[in-house]
Amino acid sequence: MESDSKNAIADQDCAVCMQKLNHPAKLPCDHIFCFLCVKGVIIRSHKCPMCRTETPEDYLDNPVLVNEMGDEEETHAEAGVHQWYYEGKDGWWKYDERSNEDLEADYNAGKSECKLLLAGSVYCVDFTNMYQFRQTDPRRKRKVKRDSNKLPTKGIAGIRKLSTKPAEIIVIDDDTNTNVVDLTNNSDSSPENMDNVDAISDSLRFVSLEEEQSQATAEDVQ
Repeated sequence: MESDSKNAIADQDCAVCMQKLNHPAKLPCDHIFCFLCVKGVIIRSHKCPMCRTETPEDYLDNPVLVNEMGDEEETHAEAGVHQWYYEGKDGWWKYDERSNEDLEADYNAGKSECKLLLAGSVYCVDFTNMYQFRQTDPRRKRKVKRDSNKLPTKGIAGIRKLSTKPAEIIVIDDDTNTNVVDLTNNSDSSPENMDNVDAISDSLRFVSLEEEQSQATAEDVQ
């Protein structure tokens, strides 16, 4: 029954990005979103994007994942595909499955770079020099590599499982992509909840348009 419940949740769409849930994370209010979507919204507002309930200040240090990390890593490894990694302190992080697919597609298509939307910000992965940088701050670079999916890592997309705890108890390393677009909505009125979600979703889906504008445009994305 528990397995069926987790599978049912995984088949649902995230109310923020409008895609299938990717590493579903449950907030204290019981609403569930992609972990990276939760991260992109809550870092600034500390509120659930659905009901506007306050979220603990340390939520991103102790998130609750619906699926066990070990199961997701094993499934991905069995696929036999190349894995992309980005450098962290004292180790490497795997890109999440969705980002890995985008990277592989652009790399195999012979493109020189790939644009990724991570936690509300657009990142560019340069295949020529093998590093990534946030589009609004190209001075800060991080090494990337494409290798076997069997390499030891710190975790996936900033999520690290504690080796001595149940899989759903995890911690987040500070060394991860944390610069986000401010998507705070100050309205707490319940009739406006769906408008809040729509606004956040639109902001995330169309944030990539900033690459066609001047760098100053990033300051206007709220």
